[in-house]
Order: sequence, then C-alpha cells, then structure tokens
Amino acid sequence: APAPRAKGAYRDHALVLLGCSTGGPRTLDEVIPRLPGDLPAPVVVALHIPETFTAALAERLNAASRLRVVELANCTELLPGTVYIARGDADVVVSTRSGSLQGVSVTRDPRLTWHPSVERLVRSALDALPAKQLVAVQLTGMGDDGAAAMCALRASGGRTIAESEETATVYGMPRALIEGGGAEFTLPSHRIADAINRVVRERRWA
Repeated sequence: APAPRAKGAYRDHALVLLGCSTGGPRTLDEVIPRLPGDLPAPVVVALHIPETFTAALAERLNAASRLRVVELANCTELLPGTVYIARGDADVVVSTRSGSLQGVSVTRDPRLTWHPSVERLVRSALDALPAKQLVAVQLTGMGDDGAAAMCALRASGGRTIAESEETATVYGMPRALIEGGGAEFTLPSHRIADAINRVVRERRWA
C-alpha cells in the first residue's frame, strides 16, 4: 500500500470514530478485520475498558486485520490505514496540531461517566474537522455515551451508523442514537465494515 501522506493530508480524507462498551471487544472482532487494508481513513475507537486490556486488544486485532491496529496511549498522528484503540481509563480527543491530525490521550473528564468517553471523542472531532469528513459508528453498549454528539454530527452533515438490535450485546448506546434521530444507517455488526468502507469512499474530501 502507498505510504499515507502526512502534514495536512487529513483534509483529503474521512476520519472514522467508533464508540462501544459492553460486548465491544467481540463486536470489534466482527468489524475491524473486515475493513480493507487500503481504507483511506484513520479509525479511532473509544471502548469502555480498563487500561490493562487495551494494548492486548490492539495486538489481537492487529494480528487478525488487514489494517494496522495500535493502542493510542499518548499523542499520535492519525494516518489512513490505521486503527487507534484509545487507552482505557483515559479519554481521547482529536486535534489539528502543527498542520497534522492528532489523536491525543488525555486525563479523563470527571464530569463524564464513561471512559474513554465517546461523547468527548466525537465532540473534539467536530471541533477539529468539518462534519462532512466524519463517520461515526455506535456499537454495542449500555447507556447513551456518544449519542448526543453523533446526533449533532449527523445534523451537521456527517455520516453515522448504529449497530442493530439483532447483533448488539447491549442495545443501549445504538438505541440512544437511533431514537435521537441520529442514525443514518442501522446495520448488524457483520455488515458495518462494508458500510464504513462505502461511506468513506463515497465522497472526495479535498
């Protein structure tokens, strides 16, 4: 695969944001390995999980996937063809620093219930990039973390996907997005990777 361009190249492609909680590791096993190795977008995952598990999860998904999968544990440039699993027990935010798109692991916000916070991730991405460049995916999990931000993203012209009840281990997070009117697509887990790939390639971002 050609080496992705850095420094400002993020204006040319989408950014994919995945949120999940209870049942998330199993669902990520359904989604991440199905993504093509030449996906022209970085993927950032906020999964509610203790920090002792995220590095091993990234390693396991990396071995099973065509994309590179790594733990995001500090400040990292977000490049196409890579999946970044946010370190557990912290939050992750997106920013544009020094002309490049960065994923930054930050101290968790005590005002928020769940960490890494899907809501904070999506809000930060909306602050950093035009909504039309963002694809947000709400997978299995209890509660509603990320639903409000993804509804705002969709209303601003971004793309959203919710996991359907038939495959969600816990339907809370996807249901909150769907009931809020923010889900453009509602799909079973085994169809989500194809939808991400299709939506990412549908637009010319430049």
